[in-house]
Amino acid sequence: MIYVLGDSFTYGQGVSNEHTWYNQLSKLLNIKCYNINRQSIDWRRGDESEEFLTASNYFLAEMLNKHLHKLTDIEMLIIQWTAPHRDSDIDVDAKFSHEQKLTDKINLEEIEYLNNTWDMMSDSLSTLKCPIVFWSWYDISKHKLEWWKKYNVDFEYKDVRSDKGMSFTDFENIGHPTIKGHEYIAKKINDFVNKNNYL
Repeated sequence: MIYVLGDSFTYGQGVSNEHTWYNQLSKLLNIKCYNINRQSIDWRRGDESEEFLTASNYFLAEMLNKHLHKLTDIEMLIIQWTAPHRDSDIDVDAKFSHEQKLTDKINLEEIEYLNNTWDMMSDSLSTLKCPIVFWSWYDISKHKLEWWKKYNVDFEYKDVRSDKGMSFTDFENIGHPTIKGHEYIAKKINDFVNKNNYL
């Protein structure tokens, strides 16, 4: 069993469950994927926890720490990280400034926040005897964090256009992936898993 955790990109906002990247990955790898984002109220032996559409990275770390002990059949864990500003004091509007001092300040704040999140989950992850995969629609790689490089699929989700001119991103749905976008994500993760002989 592969378990996945993430924000609305992983929940699958704007597409049916069968078209989400993790269900397409499940078909590519021929192994069942379970999305912790879509858990029911009685998920895994009666725990009271609800579905959540989106999340901050701190929240993802808390969910991982809360439920990891139940994942006894886990063969791989995939965590889709989100943007740092969602639960920090980082000024998202200032990110578009061209002033170098301000850009440097924001980058330092992001690094501190991301390292804090890593610290929250690293003990739990160290108990796993299976492959761990990270990816994000946000450019975390720019910060050159060693722990990120260790687990990251290393692709950027962008508004890539297919040969037929179809956008991978639904801009009317707050920039979430279209079905083609989910296919793209699944293929990138599948290639990474196969390259590293994870399963």
